[in-house]
Amino acid sequence: MRRIEPTSAPGRRMLQSVATLAPVLRLGAAEHDRSGSFAASSVRAMEQKGVLAACIPSELGGSGIESLHDLACITA
Repeated sequence: MRRIEPTSAPGRRMLQSVATLAPVLRLGAAEHDRSGSFAASSVRAMEQKGVLAACIPSELGGSGIESLHDLACITA
């Protein structure tokens, strides 16, 4: 299977950030699934890395991702 890559600089930066987050998010995921609890620490980690503001324009404090293609790469 061929891997798709972001085409913009903001998309590539966000993909790198998400890649560093994945191991952190995996740590508690199974326990949150079993207990049905809310993964607040995971949401905070995503917020700190800018994931929650990925599509917000950079001039408004977001990551500035404008491409649906790049967003799909990040969420894949």
